[in-house]
Amino acid sequence: MKRLRVLSLLPALLLASCSKVDYAGVYEFRLGKTDGSHLAVTATLTNEDYIVEGSKKMSITADLGAEMSPTAIIEQYGEEYPLLEPFIDIITDEVAGIKEIPLYYSVLNQKDAKRGYKLSLGSDFAAQKVAELKEKYPIVKELLDLFHIEDTRFRLEPETVRYYVGAYVDSKTLTFEMPVSMEDLEMQKFWYGKSNRISDDYVDKLPGEKGDLRFGTHPKVTTNAQGIITASEVKQVNRDFEKEFSNTPIVDGDDNKIAVLVQDEVEGKKVLRCHLTSTDPEITYPHSIEGFVYTKDMVGEFEHKQAIKFKVSADGSAVVAYNDKNGRDEGFIDDNDTEFRFADTIQAPYEFRDFHTVNVGLTKI
Repeated sequence: MKRLRVLSLLPALLLASCSKVDYAGVYEFRLGKTDGSHLAVTATLTNEDYIVEGSKKMSITADLGAEMSPTAIIEQYGEEYPLLEPFIDIITDEVAGIKEIPLYYSVLNQKDAKRGYKLSLGSDFAAQKVAELKEKYPIVKELLDLFHIEDTRFRLEPETVRYYVGAYVDSKTLTFEMPVSMEDLEMQKFWYGKSNRISDDYVDKLPGEKGDLRFGTHPKVTTNAQGIITASEVKQVNRDFEKEFSNTPIVDGDDNKIAVLVQDEVEGKKVLRCHLTSTDPEITYPHSIEGFVYTKDMVGEFEHKQAIKFKVSADGSAVVAYNDKNGRDEGFIDDNDTEFRFADTIQAPYEFRDFHTVNVGLTKI
């Protein structure tokens, strides 16, 4: 009996021992030769306490090669936007002198099966650098003051960094997970709950993990034994947020949005749904919609304003007569007996997709 009790404690003991591993050290990643196109990243984790409670100091140095160096990228902006040249020169000079970027970290009690414990990362470096630039260059201070931009805006709190990059550590490897493009970053931020499209509280309506556990996850796809997709959280998001994602507004005479149209496909046929912008509880259904929709003009732009009238049911179905045509001519007829082609009426909605990320593993040396 005593032996069984001891065995039952083993998982907890092992977990406790893992959490006390000393992760301090130098981690390095190199790709390519030093005399050509190459990439080298070095991260140093220390046991030295940082001013943020529970955090330790760390630093990162990166050598991205001549073509991908920060100064080379900044100089390209100077060539593209001549008006920025005074600022480009200042930034280039300052960036060229940066040898390493100081950060701080803490090891969280969240473990990934393959990559180890999740890290919380932050940095005050950018905020401190901006403060120095304002003291050194009056033109920088004037610009930031003009737009009321405070130095603290450049402080990278862990609560902000986690939307952009993830980090994990085990006894041998430090892994950074990051999106591979700006579009993928946009999708990642949406999935994590920070999108400019809609209010921040939308994250509670998303499928998947909640709270801190959400960071580092991707939308799930469920398949059956035959490999056929039976459930997709990406499809669920696009359906659940079709009102917010629609780019086909119906407006009143003053161009105020009163509803949006959504095109869907059921059994191979296109159908319409309508979402009202009003939340008036006194609205009864079927509710009559009368306003204007933008359709394609002669040059293919959605700028032709056309009167439209139809009814919408309580479930959001647009009560219209479909014209029973195929291809580009497929569409509907409204209550004014005006025929609308889907191709000329429905503007492509915003579409969420899974985001592509890359894991960059630095090996402890």
